Amino acid sequence: MREAVWLGLLYCCTLGTAWAEEKPDAGKPLVFGTEATYPPFEFRDDAGQLVGIDIDLAHAVCEQLARPCIIIEHPFDSLLDELEDGELDAVVAALDISSHYDNSVRFSDPYYRNGAVYITLKDANDRAARSGYIGVQNGSSHQQYLIDQRQWQLTSYDELSGALVELRTGKISAIFLDSAVANAWLSDPGNSDLRLLGTPVRDLRYFGRGMGIALSRDDASDHLLDAINKALEALRQDNQLDRILSHYLKVH
Repeated sequence: MREAVWLGLLYCCTLGTAWAEEKPDAGKPLVFGTEATYPPFEFRDDAGQLVGIDIDLAHAVCEQLARPCIIIEHPFDSLLDELEDGELDAVVAALDISSHYDNSVRFSDPYYRNGAVYITLKDANDRAARSGYIGVQNGSSHQQYLIDQRQWQLTSYDELSGALVELRTGKISAIFLDSAVANAWLSDPGNSDLRLLGTPVRDLRYFGRGMGIALSRDDASDHLLDAINKALEALRQDNQLDRILSHYLKVH
């Protein structure tokens, strides 16, 4: 048993040394883009600090890569343009690994498995909620899913919090969003007037493959994609990724 443990430790140390040697950009800032109105993934806390699953994950990846971390906020629907223009190295913004984005970016390995759900007001009639306008975030895979279904009337929002306001004023009848975000909303006592509508959607063309960190498709990002995937695997192996998720998610 001791020999097995020793060999395991020797392997881990050897792997760690090899991984350390594969960080040619150590010390160079790694610039992430995000859009900070999407709790629990990215948002500002009561003190105005940028926090959330994606924010902690970005910092953890940077620590693994021995690179300073810079996180810049942009409107959600401009993030991929900023990435393509070279203003960002990567985007960490609760992006679904989806064919919707295949022509513009490539993704890291998934760091969170998700689905999509509808929420509505607790006293709403199901049929009425489904037949009215559905709120969705502009530029998201949720928006693309509903567009492709061709059976919904949509209202798109730059910030999903705007959809919640208009759900309560009756301008829309439901919101289509990520299941983790919906769970965060529903666990807030201030949202006791909300409920789930129907069952989760797990169409693998849009959802269910998980969330990933987005990088540009140019050849220069090849080594960064490989490095980020190795960093994510290291975070899984030492349970740091699980700790980040459990810190923010009530249900996951």
